[in-house]
Amino acid sequence: KKMAERRKKRERNTNGRLCTGETEGVQKKVESVAYVGTVDKKEEEKENQKILCLQEGLIVIRDFLSPEVQKKLVNVCFSKGDGPGGFYQSDKGFKLNMGIRGRMIDSVDTFPKAVTQICLTAVEEARKHDQSIPEMSPTTLLINYYKAGGTMKWHKDSENPKLIATNMGPPVVSFTIGLSAIFGYKDNYNSETYETVQLNSGDVVLFGGPSRMIVHSVLNVLPHTLPGYLRGVLREGRLNITIRDVEGYIDETQFP
Repeated sequence: KKMAERRKKRERNTNGRLCTGETEGVQKKVESVAYVGTVDKKEEEKENQKILCLQEGLIVIRDFLSPEVQKKLVNVCFSKGDGPGGFYQSDKGFKLNMGIRGRMIDSVDTFPKAVTQICLTAVEEARKHDQSIPEMSPTTLLINYYKAGGTMKWHKDSENPKLIATNMGPPVVSFTIGLSAIFGYKDNYNSETYETVQLNSGDVVLFGGPSRMIVHSVLNVLPHTLPGYLRGVLREGRLNITIRDVEGYIDETQFP
């Protein structure tokens, strides 16, 4: 019984906390994307907009992507994901290539320039609240498409040996579109406890600097949480677009 109690996870309130000095008021939000190499950004007021500082170098920005931008990103990702080298096994119809999820890895250069700009805007906003998050030069996209109930094992994003040696690095920028997910994180594999935060459609989580090498996991993709504005646009699932600053050759075996 005592062992079970020690292993019981510590859950963070998924509303998180406002970053130090953060006030309710004007927040930058990506509103529209013209996929011709430009991003139109508009300042607007939104009550109770929250930026969650989970720990140094780990931030969640709620509702960062507007519904319209989410729809455009879905269309861009599935225009590639439905084809060869996409989310599905080529000889198995609609069977996902990783079992409970479909995975696709590519250079940002193969996507509209607006995708890179969205990423940089997220980093810029996060750095306003946490200077421990470094700047980045986006190079690589890892796109996962999860079914409801999907998970991902505990892992580190350790595709670069330099990151392993220093435990520091430019941020991983990860967008959620579609079904909500429970994101778990902890400092090392041996930790018996971990913390969680729920990521909803339009949210972005960034981890870099001192949190770049956190151990993290997708613990569950929650069914019946697809926003109404995505019905008929996205199949019942979670589209996760993760952008990284990776040096040199993209070694797919180093990506979970």
